Amino acid sequence: VIYELHVGTFTPEGSFLGVISRLDHLCDLGVSAIELMPVADFPGERNWGYDGTFLFAPDAAYGRPEELKQLVDACHSRGMAVILDVVYNHFGPDGNYMWPICRHFFDTGLRTPWGAAINIAHPVVRDFFCENARFWIDEYHFDGLRFDAVQALDENHRSLFLSEVRKAARAAAPDRSLFLVLENPANQSEFLRDSGDGAFDAQWNDDFHHALHSLVTNEQHGIFQDYPIPEASLERILRHGFSQQGEYSDYRRCNVGTPTDGINLDHFVNYIQSHDMVGNRALGERLHQLTGWETYRTIVAFHLFLPGITMLFMGDEFCAATPFLFFTDHNRELGERVRKGRIGQHSSNPEWRDRANWGRIPHPQKQSTFLASKIDWDDVDRNRHVFDLYKQLLSLRAKFLPLLDRRQESISVQREGRLFCMTLRDHRGREVIACIANFEAIEHRLPDRFHPDRWQQIFATEPSSTAGVPPISCQWLRQGKKGTHLFSQFEEKINASPFFL
Repeated sequence: VIYELHVGTFTPEGSFLGVISRLDHLCDLGVSAIELMPVADFPGERNWGYDGTFLFAPDAAYGRPEELKQLVDACHSRGMAVILDVVYNHFGPDGNYMWPICRHFFDTGLRTPWGAAINIAHPVVRDFFCENARFWIDEYHFDGLRFDAVQALDENHRSLFLSEVRKAARAAAPDRSLFLVLENPANQSEFLRDSGDGAFDAQWNDDFHHALHSLVTNEQHGIFQDYPIPEASLERILRHGFSQQGEYSDYRRCNVGTPTDGINLDHFVNYIQSHDMVGNRALGERLHQLTGWETYRTIVAFHLFLPGITMLFMGDEFCAATPFLFFTDHNRELGERVRKGRIGQHSSNPEWRDRANWGRIPHPQKQSTFLASKIDWDDVDRNRHVFDLYKQLLSLRAKFLPLLDRRQESISVQREGRLFCMTLRDHRGREVIACIANFEAIEHRLPDRFHPDRWQQIFATEPSSTAGVPPISCQWLRQGKKGTHLFSQFEEKINASPFFL
């Protein structure tokens, strides 16, 4: 279970030491790894981190280098891993001194959404980033790296570059098991296949977020337009990891993805929120603010059941009331260009096409925008029932997940409209646990195969009758009737009494 956080807004202190003060909260929750949004030195006092320009220095706004090392050590002492988000596809537009010093570091013939592309065709440039990956793992003892937006790398040299960086990272810690994960909206599954030369461990699964978000909000603009029947897309995702596996994308205006045949489901990082999916909304709203509690708890239970890698975004676990907004601290001229660019990005949303509404969008350069994004930790007590939900489900997940076969063929999915019924098999091919999620506002008949004589409920968002599945609900079940051999084996792993919330 990965927990993505932004150092500057995670605590009132906005520092590495501040994060340490909340690690016990994450341990209690059941988190196994934290993922820090980029910390490499950036211009100004506040930034998401994707405008870094000095890649070998933690930003001073968060604390001293030794304090970052203290954070990593504090995580390790609690049994948690630490993953760092690194940006190798561009340098920030402000304070980029590589440009005047070494113009050949960039390929001016290629553009990214953030400026000139990195010239990864040059071996010296590739060595620079390989050394950076080694640096974070060797000097700071990070346990993994998340590589930002690799689809923006030069496609002619992308595979070579990623292969060299991956090997450099692993060579920096040959005796440790590193977790190397890609953000790659292009859904190029080949980076997850080991052809004898190694592979990356996982990719972020944007498809899961987009399809599920569209399903529960009915949003169809922008990134959601490729999911016109989101429940059908979600069914494919549950079976095969990605939804887009070579089909034409209306949003990207090209074919997206490659087949995922044979790739285990634990190579996909599933999430219902992330810094991008919250922060790239004009008002930075969180999912629970768009859906309401009944739908949100159903989404959470559905998400945490899946056999892939689970990722949470800071505040998910207590329905944080604070937004996560886009914020910067550039010079005035660049800041104004950034503000206008952000407004342009929101124009695909019908709500923001009217210029009269633009004044409602928080100005990214204002300090108040940054401060509004800071987590209010009093929300934990205000929403203790949400924290309890997450904690209970993560505890159950930790008990049954080791039993499961992670191959695609180990999951069975049946769908009727927006009612999903899933079963997962153990390593002996036996169906041992099931999830029934109803995203419709009507009750459904409980499928005969899940009769209480054969399946026992271990979790439910709503108490249900033996014959029906309540509207907007999710329940987990385990195979076996009390007194049977299979039930007794499972009893050792999971508490017998069902949990309702």
